[in-house]
Amino acid sequence: FKPSQQMSVSLDYWRYDYEDIIVKESAEGVLAADPNDPKIIRDPITNSITRVNLDFINASSVVTDGIDLIFDYRLPTDKGVFGVNSNSTYINSYQLKERNGGEAIDAVGQRNELNIARPLPPWRSMLTFSWLYTNHEVSTTSRYTDSYDDDANDDASVDHHLTQDIQYRYFLPLIKMI
Repeated sequence: FKPSQQMSVSLDYWRYDYEDIIVKESAEGVLAADPNDPKIIRDPITNSITRVNLDFINASSVVTDGIDLIFDYRLPTDKGVFGVNSNSTYINSYQLKERNGGEAIDAVGQRNELNIARPLPPWRSMLTFSWLYTNHEVSTTSRYTDSYDDDANDDASVDHHLTQDIQYRYFLPLIKMI
């Protein structure tokens, strides 16, 4: 939706249904399943793990869906261009079956240390304010990541967090070559 030259808003619902995904096994998952697995190489003196030989496997399936919301606004003035940009994603579901006939894992809100998925907090958002004047640009970006459970540590909560970035850029003028 673009109500004006300066503003645009986008709302997308997405759904993906993957089958026979080729992925690398999780080292933590191999260790948790069997600490004596021959794939786990240990130092003969200290018995500490030095390497885990992982295989590529065919995961059975992943069905995931969610929503993306994007907002962008630019306001040109005689004091430069002021901008606001927001980008948010909500993951509604991420149903993972690592092996055929296996049980589906609901990976949303989990660290997923013991399976092939990555950490999947339900919400992630980014909000940027910027100002561009002649060759100078200043911007500040806030990034929010929702909390999720750590499945490798008795589902202890990994707290939500907010990070802040501030940038200054100077655009060098182009030099014409004769």
